[in-house]
Amino acid sequence: MHQPQQVIDAEDGQTDDDRSEIESIATSSTSISSSILDYRIENGRTYHRYKDGNMQHEIFLYTIGGRLGQAPSCGKEARVGRVLDVGTGTGIWAIDFGELHPESEVYGVDLSPIQPEFTPPNVRFEIDDVDEDWTYSQPFDYIHSRFMTGAITDWRKFFKSAYDNLNPGGWFEVQDADINPQSDDNTFPKDCALAEYVNLLQEGATKAGCDYVDIPGLSHIMTEVGFTDVSVQMFKWPINPWAKEPRYKKLGLWTQDNFGSALQGLCMALFTRVLEWTREEVEVFLINVRNDVKNTNYHAYFRIYCVVGRKPEKEAAEPVAPPPQVPSPQAAAATSSTSPATPATAGATSPKSAKSPKSPKSPKSPASPPKAATTAQED
Repeated sequence: MHQPQQVIDAEDGQTDDDRSEIESIATSSTSISSSILDYRIENGRTYHRYKDGNMQHEIFLYTIGGRLGQAPSCGKEARVGRVLDVGTGTGIWAIDFGELHPESEVYGVDLSPIQPEFTPPNVRFEIDDVDEDWTYSQPFDYIHSRFMTGAITDWRKFFKSAYDNLNPGGWFEVQDADINPQSDDNTFPKDCALAEYVNLLQEGATKAGCDYVDIPGLSHIMTEVGFTDVSVQMFKWPINPWAKEPRYKKLGLWTQDNFGSALQGLCMALFTRVLEWTREEVEVFLINVRNDVKNTNYHAYFRIYCVVGRKPEKEAAEPVAPPPQVPSPQAAAATSSTSPATPATAGATSPKSAKSPKSPKSPKSPASPPKAATTAQED
């Protein structure tokens, strides 16, 4: 079911003084950290200290009403067993989940060992490459993945690994972004530095074998590997505080800081190793990109998606061929009395009966997978 998408209204008559004040706030890491801490306290969570790299997690929490995900496993009353956080990064999602669900066992995996040393007793971290074969000793009840586009080489294999490592009835959730900025009022120019940056990111990722994929299209792959109850929800993150509504203005303020600080890390390896730029060329180019990210005349936003699917309680069984029909003794006797004898049936001493060639089987038509239910929501 498709729902009408909400258009974000832009701030009217923003003056140069207004823009200067916003930019001043946006460049103050202390102010940003303070506003995030205030939000966490409002929602019953606190940090021992704010850590770089966790802002993205906080933006997600703010976007979906303080939940860690859209799967039923993230409900406050949910009782969850084993949980896997793929691409755990700083480990903040796994830690939050472990604290909210002390009955669970939470495993966070990533290629980089940047997680904290001290964690809740039910949370542990491992270094692992999810592109390789998964070798977990026991299946999970919930598998969570966030912002892995551009890092996965084979999404079908990734989804199949998740499916095979879930208990029946378990949930799989992918949270990811379309990195192409959108604008409802056509104020985002397609030839600006930010647009060029995104195009170059996609070019480099494709050459490296890790495409930035169409996120809503992942729902079809989910269905094809066997997941049911597949759904897609979409949210909007303004690239800066250009929006009129306070909620979107705050999202834009946080996104500007988060994305602006990630620009170099996202592109440096791809631009220098794959596209063969020099480091100096990248740094000069990023000056204009950062200016575009802060330009409140560009009413652009990123589309953020939550794609959720469930492994069926019982997997569909392969169709079983009917057993061969065994003739009754009367029918067999009637057949033998009317049929000419063959060497095999005439009591010959041949050790093996002559076999007639089997006729080839007709190829089976593949079953069409059920279509995924897709919804676009604005929270």
